[in-house]
Amino acid sequence: MEKEELALRIEKIRRALEKEGIETDEEALKKDFQKYLDFDISPDEAELRILRKHGIMPRDAARKKIGEIGIEPISVTVSGKIVSINSAVSTVDGEERKRYYGIIGDDTGTIPFGAWNTDLSNLSKGDSVEIESAFVREWNGNPQLRITKKTRIGKTEEDFDVKFSQRASREANLADISERDRVSIKARILSIEEREITVRGESKTIYSGIMADESAKVQFTAWKDFGLKTGDIISADGAYVRSWKGVPQINLDEGMTIEKIEEDFPTMEELDAGKTMKIEDAENKTGMTDVIFEGTAIQIRNGSGLIFRCPNCRRVLQDGVCQVHGEVEGVPDLRIKAVIDDGTGAINTIIGKALTEKVLDKDIKKCLKEVRAKMDKGIIGKQIESVLEAMPVRIRGNLVSDDNGHTLIATDIEMVKDDPAERARHLIEEWGV
Repeated sequence: MEKEELALRIEKIRRALEKEGIETDEEALKKDFQKYLDFDISPDEAELRILRKHGIMPRDAARKKIGEIGIEPISVTVSGKIVSINSAVSTVDGEERKRYYGIIGDDTGTIPFGAWNTDLSNLSKGDSVEIESAFVREWNGNPQLRITKKTRIGKTEEDFDVKFSQRASREANLADISERDRVSIKARILSIEEREITVRGESKTIYSGIMADESAKVQFTAWKDFGLKTGDIISADGAYVRSWKGVPQINLDEGMTIEKIEEDFPTMEELDAGKTMKIEDAENKTGMTDVIFEGTAIQIRNGSGLIFRCPNCRRVLQDGVCQVHGEVEGVPDLRIKAVIDDGTGAINTIIGKALTEKVLDKDIKKCLKEVRAKMDKGIIGKQIESVLEAMPVRIRGNLVSDDNGHTLIATDIEMVKDDPAERARHLIEEWGV
């Protein structure tokens, strides 16, 4: 756990104890908190146990209406209707863990909930439930429910006329949003399409696309028809942020305030041009949509060139064997795994088949023909090295992240002509010589 987050949690516990007239020792609290973490107890559950240890947390959770829940770290029992529920898989210490998150509401308001290592697969949107002994935590000034292994959930027959809460949203540029944020944004719709998806066996129409402001582009999903069109400038209050592989995505759902506005804003062409940035600046982001880096391909990594994939799962075969489906007839593919360095940092890059063909100036059929003639699959990788390695490039794509760091999934690549005089002028301007 980061030192900043630890300090915030200890301060929250200290305030809760002092409110009850209990003197506290910060170092002792830190020691207790770390002890629980070492036993693989979640930070939220650790907070609850420390409070109980000092006798201020009731064993029975307080029953509350959702609109009555504040940001104090207490255990509550609520009844309501599941407004939304989603799941995602994250890798923690090399182990895949499934988490669930969503929104529950009653006639007084709504509140987000989340659960780690707790199976909620039996719950669906629209279910009426009672949630007993959920822990309240604060996120960006708003309360959330944390469901733990000790939480009990049961379905009920009660019907709820859900009142959607207008929880506090922070104003944000698209470049500054992060997962689970509740934000107020202004953006232009660059693209939008209607799609049919299946959610727990039921067909649903959603609207997805790309929006942008001066700072960044972001993918978005609208879970109802807001009448949005390409080119619209919108103001959205209460937008919820999810992420996929670290890339933030805006969710527009029921109960939000969305308005089409008219004001000075960058044009479609200006926003669609993409944002060029330094790699060192990107390292502080969990992920980004449609970014551009200019640098040098300092390394072409193993696994570049002609590869063969499993026809069932698309995994790369090793000696004709898929680690899941065994020995199969592989499907040929091309890719480049490169490291790009711009002088401020370096980033791993994956370049797919179409762009690899662009780099090599030939298609996969010609590559296969050359490999068969030479009886050497490695010659395509060597050709990539001779064309790309140590060359300046302008590369564009989506920045994703996982436990291994950042990776740029390329959507375009251009070889940059290296003009020594122009490069010298650029260095003089940058260094102020």
